[in-house]
Amino acid sequence: MKLKRILSTFLTAVFISTTAIGTNSVYADTQSTPTLDLAVTPNNEGNYNDLKWGISGMSQSYSYKLYSKKSTENEFQSIPCKGTDTDKVNVLNVYPDVGNNLKGWMENSNSEDSNGYGRGIIKVDGVSIDDFNANPQNYLKKDNNNDWNYDVVMFGSWDLNNSKDMNATSENVVESFIKSGRGVLCGHDTIDCNQPKTYFDKLSSYLNMEYVGGRIGDVSSIAISKKGLLTDYPWKIGDVGKTLTVPVSHSWGQKAHGDIWMKYNINDSTLSNFYLTTWNNTAMIQTGHSDGQATPDEQKVLANTLFYLAQVTDKTSWEDHKGQDVDAPTKPTITSVNNDITKNQVSINFNSSTDNGSTYDYYVEATNKSDGSKITSDKKESTITTGLKGYSIVVDENPNTDPGKEIKTTSTNYVVTGSHKKDFYVHIAAIDNANNESEVIHQKISAVSGINLNKTSDEIYTGHTDTLTAAVTPDDAVNKDVTWTSSNPSIATVDETGKITGVKAGTATITAATANGTSAACTVTVKPTTIALNKTTDKIDIGGTDTLTAAVTPKDVSDKGVTWQSSDPSIVTVDEDGKVTGVGVGTAVIMAATADGKIAACTVTVKEPTTIKLNKEKDTIDVGQGDTLTAVVTPDEIASQGVTWSTSDKTIATVDASGKITGVKAGTVMVTATTADGKTASCTVTVKDPTTIVLNKTTDKIDVGGTDTLTALITPLDIANSGASWTSSDPSIATVDITGKITGMKAGTAVITAATTDGKTATCTVTVKEPTTIKLNKTTDTMDVGQTQVLIATITPEEMASKGGKWTTSDQSVVNVDITGKVTAVKPGTAVITATTDDGKTATCTITVKYPTTIALNKTTDTLEAGTTDALTAAVTPDEIASKGVTWSTSDKTIATVDASGNVIALGVGTATITATTADGKTATCTVTVTPEINRDKAVLYVTMINGQTKMYNMTMEDVNKFISWYRLKSTGVGALDYAINVPSISSSIIKTDYIAFDKISSFEVHDYTKSSVKSKYLTKITLNKTTDTLKAGETDALVATVTPDEVSSKGVTWSTSDKTIADVDSTGKITALKDGTATITATTDDGKTAECTVTVTQAANHDEAELDITMINGETKRYDVTMDEVNNFIAWRNLRAAGVGEPFYKFDLTRQTNSSVVKTDYVTFDQIASFDAEDESN
Repeated sequence: MKLKRILSTFLTAVFISTTAIGTNSVYADTQSTPTLDLAVTPNNEGNYNDLKWGISGMSQSYSYKLYSKKSTENEFQSIPCKGTDTDKVNVLNVYPDVGNNLKGWMENSNSEDSNGYGRGIIKVDGVSIDDFNANPQNYLKKDNNNDWNYDVVMFGSWDLNNSKDMNATSENVVESFIKSGRGVLCGHDTIDCNQPKTYFDKLSSYLNMEYVGGRIGDVSSIAISKKGLLTDYPWKIGDVGKTLTVPVSHSWGQKAHGDIWMKYNINDSTLSNFYLTTWNNTAMIQTGHSDGQATPDEQKVLANTLFYLAQVTDKTSWEDHKGQDVDAPTKPTITSVNNDITKNQVSINFNSSTDNGSTYDYYVEATNKSDGSKITSDKKESTITTGLKGYSIVVDENPNTDPGKEIKTTSTNYVVTGSHKKDFYVHIAAIDNANNESEVIHQKISAVSGINLNKTSDEIYTGHTDTLTAAVTPDDAVNKDVTWTSSNPSIATVDETGKITGVKAGTATITAATANGTSAACTVTVKPTTIALNKTTDKIDIGGTDTLTAAVTPKDVSDKGVTWQSSDPSIVTVDEDGKVTGVGVGTAVIMAATADGKIAACTVTVKEPTTIKLNKEKDTIDVGQGDTLTAVVTPDEIASQGVTWSTSDKTIATVDASGKITGVKAGTVMVTATTADGKTASCTVTVKDPTTIVLNKTTDKIDVGGTDTLTALITPLDIANSGASWTSSDPSIATVDITGKITGMKAGTAVITAATTDGKTATCTVTVKEPTTIKLNKTTDTMDVGQTQVLIATITPEEMASKGGKWTTSDQSVVNVDITGKVTAVKPGTAVITATTDDGKTATCTITVKYPTTIALNKTTDTLEAGTTDALTAAVTPDEIASKGVTWSTSDKTIATVDASGNVIALGVGTATITATTADGKTATCTVTVTPEINRDKAVLYVTMINGQTKMYNMTMEDVNKFISWYRLKSTGVGALDYAINVPSISSSIIKTDYIAFDKISSFEVHDYTKSSVKSKYLTKITLNKTTDTLKAGETDALVATVTPDEVSSKGVTWSTSDKTIADVDSTGKITALKDGTATITATTDDGKTAECTVTVTQAANHDEAELDITMINGETKRYDVTMDEVNNFIAWRNLRAAGVGEPFYKFDLTRQTNSSVVKTDYVTFDQIASFDAEDESN
C-alpha cells in the first residue's frame, strides 16, 4: 500500500480530533445551532482570494483553520492564515545544542530588509534540544484560553542534527502540537536519515514521507519545482526552474509524496531529490548540512516556509496568497504569414490567447476552545484570473528558443523587417498579469536556400530564342523573385521572364539571382546558320546517277528548302532533290543554296562506264583442291589498274591476288573480282569433301564356322557412291558376302576388302582359329562370411589357355575375387563369379554367403551352493542353426548335471564344465563351481571402515546383536574403544581375534541367513497365467504362478518387479500400476526358477517413492530407494542425533531393495555422514 494513501486516511482523523485553540470575541445564544459560513472573493488585481467567515448562533470562543486545494488536485491541505505586523508568526527553534542561528536570520537587519529576513512578521525564540527534552511542556504549552504559545516549531539545524533526537515525552508533545494544526519544520538529518532517530522518525507519516535509502545531492544549488504562496510571500523568490544558491547539502533518500517546492539542481527527477517538501502543516528542509550556514536565498526560503506553516488563527478573514493565478494562458496559434516584398517585411498574424486563471476549493474548520468540538463550513469554489498582459516575442535562428516574459506587443500582429539569408524562427508566448507564460509557438520562416535552372548549358542559333525556368527552394521561402542577367548581351540577351535570344556567334552566361543573393547560371552558346553536302567530290559514269544530300542547321532554315544548280548541264545535271546524272565525259560543279544564301558545292567527274567478266560463273572443287579464275576488264585505263579478288567465306574457300581459289571445307561461297572503280563480277564456287571409305574393324578374329559382319562408312554418301563391293584375299580361309558378312572356313589369315565405285578401298585382316572353351570346377557353392577358396578354370585350346583369363564378381560387397580366382566371402548374400577368356568366352559360379554359426551362453562361470539349481541359456546364430537346438553335457556328473533344457543341478563340491553344442558342432562352455551348503543358522557382518576397506565376519545373529549393542554404548561415550571379534583360521584350529576401532567405522551391514528361504534342492519349473499385461495407472491385476513338482510349489513363490516406480507386486502376485512405462514382474521359486510377465502402464500416476543419497566423509556415496516416510524418519533421526539424543546409527532394510532371500540391514553412523540428498519421485 502506498504511503500517501495511508496519510490521506490519517489526515481525516486529524481534522476530526483537532483540539480547540485561541480566543474569539463573538458570542451567540447558547440554545441556537451554530452554522459556519464562508465567502470567497477573487481579487484578480492583487492575485489572491479574499476569505471571510463567521458562525451564526455562536456563544463560545473558536479558533479557525483554513483548507484549500486546486481544482485539479485530489486532497485538501491546510493553509497559512496569519502573519502580519499585528499578528506575527511565533516560532520556537529547537536547535541541537549548536546552530542557534534562526533567530538572527529572521530578526537581524540585512542589506535587503532592516527587519531581517522575517520582514518584521516572524518572531523566533530558541531552546537547545537537551533543555527541550528535559521539560517540553515548559516550552510548548497552552494559556488559559487553551491557545498554544507558538505557531511553528523548527527543529535544527546542524549536520546529522548533532546526533540529537527527541525523547518519548517531547515527541508526544510535538505530535499534539501538530494535531492541533500548528506547524512543524524539520531541518537536515532529523527524519529518515542514515543515522536513524527513533522519535524524529515517528514524524515522517505527518510529512507524507518514507525512507528509501541512498544519498542524493552534495551540491550548492537548488531549482524551484513548484510555484505558489511559498515562493511568493513574504519574499518573491522566483518562478519554476529558477536556480537558488544554498550551502552544500543533500538528502538521504527520503522519498516525499507531498508537495515538493524545490529540488537539488542535478539530473535526478525522483521524489527522493527534494530540498523542501510540505504536507498540510508540516515541512522538511535540508538546511543544516553545512553546520549552521545559510545563504540569503536559503534564509528567504526559511522565512517563507515558517510563514506558510502558521495555519491557526482567531480572526475571521484572510487574504489567501496561496490561491494565486498560477496557470498559463492558452498557447497562441499562427493564422497567417505574409511576405511584403516591396517593404522587405514578413507580417505574422496569430489569434488572441485566453488567460485560463486558476480555480481553488476552500472550506474553513472552527474548533470550540471549550470542548474541542468542530464545525466545518460548506466547500466554496473561486477562480482567480489576473488577465492577459501581452505577448513576448523573439526572432532568431534557433528552433526552440523560449522568448521569456518581456512583453513585446499586446497586438496579435507582428512584423519582421529586413532580408534574411537563412531560415529564421519567430517565438511567441502569451504572458498574463501573474507572469505565467503560455506554451511557446515556434513559427519557422524559410529563406531562399537554393535556385535551380532547367538547363545549365544551352545552344541556340543566331536570331533564335529559348526560355530558361528557375525553381527556388524551399517552396515556402519568402521573397522568391528572380532577377535575370546576361554576361554578354552582344552575344545573347535575356528578359525578365528568362527568355534568351541569340544575337551573334559566341558564348554568354545567363544568371538567375534571388533577393538574398542565391543564384544559378546557364552557359549559352550561339551558333551561325550552316549548310554542308554529304560529298565534296563525286565520280559517275555517263548515264550513271548519284544523290547528294544537304545538311542545313538550324532546322527551321532547312525546312525552307535548298536550291540545286549544275555549273555545266552538258556534263552533269541535278534535279530539285539533289539527284545528279552523268551526261558527257568531263567535270562540273553541283551547288546547293539555302534560303538565306548559304552555299555548299560538290565537284562531279563523269567518265565512260567500266565492264568486268569472269571466265566462270560457277565452279566445283574438292576440299584441298584448287582452280584459277580470270577477269576481262574494259576500258583499258581501268583494266591496267588490275582487279581485287575476295571471297564471301574464307572458311570454305580462299582466293589469292591472281584469282586462284582453294577449297577449305565443304560449302558454297561467292568469289568476287572488283575493278579499281568498283565494278564487280562473281563466281559461285561449291567445295565438297573427297570420297572416303572406313571399315568398323581393321582386324578381326573368328572361330572356324563362326561369323561376323563388317560395315563400311562411305563419305560423302551420294548416288555415285551409294555402296561398296566386298572381296576376300583367300576364300578358303574366310569368305565375305555382298553385305560384309564374313565366315571362318579354316584356321589361317585372309584380308577382306571393301571398295567404292570410284575406287576408294578399306581392308580388314581376319584371323580364323579353332573355337575356345572354358569350364569352372564349381558352378554353385555356399560359404561363411570371411571364408576363402580358389576356383579353377579349364580353357581350350592350349594357345588360348596360355593367355589366362580375367575374374570378376557381380557384387563385390558380397564376394570378392582376385586375379588368381581366389574367392573371399564378405557378407551374406548371393553373387556370381565369372571367368572370362582372352577372346571373351565365360564360365560362372553362383556363390551364396551366410553368417558362420555362433553360440554364447548367458554365463561363462557360475557358483552354486550344493543342492541348488540354475538355468543356462544358449544364444545361437544364424536362425536356421538355432532352430535345430543344442545338446547339453557336463564334464563331471558327480559335481553338476545338466538336462536338455540347460538346467544345472549342483551336487558335490568342486568344479565341472557345462558344454552346449550346436547342430553343426559349434560349442560354448560355462565353468560351474559348487560350494558347500550354507549353514542357515549363521549371519554375515560387513563393516566398512572410513578408509574404504570392508571387513566380513561370519557369526551368529547373537554375536551380531552384541556388536550392535557395543556400538550403541560406545556412541554415548561408554565402553571399550575397540570391539574384539574371534576369527577362525581356515588352515588350523587357531582362533584369531580382530579388533575394530570405534572411530574408524564408517558403516556396517548385516546379512541375516537365519531368515533365508533358500532351502530348495529340487529341479523346478514355474509358469504364469500371463506373459504380458497392460494396465492404466492406478489399476490392479492378479498373476497366478504354477510350480512343478508339487513338493516345490508347496514352499511358495517370491514376487518382484524390475521397476517399482512403474508397477509393483505384492506377495500374492497382485500387480499395482503406478506410472507410464514398462516393468517386468518376476515370480521366483525357492530354488531360483523364474517366470516373467511384461507389464505396460499407459497412464501416469503419483507414487510415494524417493531416492536418498548419503555421502560419507571418506567420499563413499550410498544410495537407498526408500519411501518419503523413510526419508523423513532419517532426517528426524539426524536432527535428534545432532542434539545428542537417539541411536548412533540409522538402519536401512536392504532386503526389499535387493530382492534378496537373505535379510540384509545397512547401518549408517551419524559421525561419518558428510552430506545427503533426497529426491522425491512422487510427483
